[in-house]
Amino acid sequence: MKKALIYCRVSSQRQVREGHGLDSQESRCRKYAKDKGYDVVKVFPDEGISGGLFERPAMRNLVAYLDKNLKENYVIIFDDLSRLARDVKVHIQMRVELSSRGATLECPNYNFDDSPEGEFIELIMAGKNQLDRKQNTRQVNQKMRARLESGYWVFKPVAGYEYIKHPLHGKLLSPVEPNASIVKEGLECFANGILETKIDFVRFLNQRGFVPLKAKKLTLQSVDKILSHILYTGYIAYPKWDIKLLQGHHEALISIETYNKIQTRLKSKIKTQKRADLHLDFPARGFVCCDKCGIAMTASFSKGRNKSYPYYHCRNKKCSARWKGIDKDILESELSNAIGKMKPKQESLTLLKAILLDVWDKKIKENEAITKKLQARLVELPKEQDRTLEAVLKASNDIVRKAMEDKVEKLENEKILLKDKLNQFKQPTEDFGTALEEVCAFLQDPSLLWLSDDFNKKRLALKMLFPKGVPYKRSVGVGTVEKPLLFVLPDELESDKSTMVEHKGLEPLASSMPWMRSSHLS
Repeated sequence: MKKALIYCRVSSQRQVREGHGLDSQESRCRKYAKDKGYDVVKVFPDEGISGGLFERPAMRNLVAYLDKNLKENYVIIFDDLSRLARDVKVHIQMRVELSSRGATLECPNYNFDDSPEGEFIELIMAGKNQLDRKQNTRQVNQKMRARLESGYWVFKPVAGYEYIKHPLHGKLLSPVEPNASIVKEGLECFANGILETKIDFVRFLNQRGFVPLKAKKLTLQSVDKILSHILYTGYIAYPKWDIKLLQGHHEALISIETYNKIQTRLKSKIKTQKRADLHLDFPARGFVCCDKCGIAMTASFSKGRNKSYPYYHCRNKKCSARWKGIDKDILESELSNAIGKMKPKQESLTLLKAILLDVWDKKIKENEAITKKLQARLVELPKEQDRTLEAVLKASNDIVRKAMEDKVEKLENEKILLKDKLNQFKQPTEDFGTALEEVCAFLQDPSLLWLSDDFNKKRLALKMLFPKGVPYKRSVGVGTVEKPLLFVLPDELESDKSTMVEHKGLEPLASSMPWMRSSHLS
């Protein structure tokens, strides 16, 4: 009984995932072998491999198997001639590789014939398979290009996104949590210099619990893709097909302004100076002051035998406590206790709410003025583009024509940036009330900010509670802190009541809470 090997191949991962192709190919080949009386020894399946490629994992294994068993003249069964190859050159190479090892090729729907006429027909069939592959590729590319030009991403989703089935948009790119929020925060931190290097960016993602696709580790190459991909701005571009910046239908994670900051940092050859008080592992760095010299402490990791230990310490050369470290956990725990005891009075929060409402009203008016300017410029831009295009058509000099074309592209980029800025100004005013209540809720218990996992919220709590820094004594802990105005204002107003003079022509000040006269609280 002749021994047979079966080779199967599908070209797409979708066929592999859905179980179509490989199983049916193997089934037909086994039936063919049974009818012929062959003993199937082994099956070699290539998953998601194009028929235009010569290098294939399963085919390489098949050839290696033949080399180890040269005494056996195996029959190699293919479900269809196209499974061998969809390229004439690759087809010939495959035939040579297998035939030179004494293997015989057989196929349920094609009769291999080594006669001149048979070889001629085989080449015609191989050419037909190549034509089918190229025509199919062209058709797929045309459909993908059309969808790209309509504002839909068609390739693999970037980190933080996945495809969902949308009732109106079909297959739509959509943010997936928690990765989307982690990537968003990481990109903004990198743009602002909080994360100085790509290594810092990788460390940040890992610390925040970012989950790479298919449980793979983050590499610098994958990080480069995250930092440089335009998709995060809500726009689409694919230079390979000459598709320039287009508004996408997917949700943005960052603004174009933030994206441009990131690209500037990536392209800069000069190392960006990192702020000394910013380090994700040490939120109190730059706030806690040495009790010996009064200078803000820095922080770093001290390397032990098996791991590193985090410490806060003073670096002042003239300080007697220089390099005497304070354990991070101890210092931040004592700081947390001090923050927990600091709570503003209700009168202060009421006053703050009135002030914020007044500031918001002014900000709305400023935004309206800026919006009008941006809209006016957006109206002018198409006219300027038309004038420039006319200049391009009239230009007889190639250098002038190229300069005009570059100007048109710059004007188009300016239009996109203006639209992006306008979107940033479109924050609904009705959401401000909800946001204000959330702010006041945090202020009622500032420890909620400090205890959060958000580095920026921790820094905000320290700025709000300790505007002049935190004195720290090694033997005592957090020293006496000068309270911010928010926490002492009602008491100061009460103590200064006797010195208050009412202005002539104005209503008398309220005896207990003068700030309640605000029109916002009427």
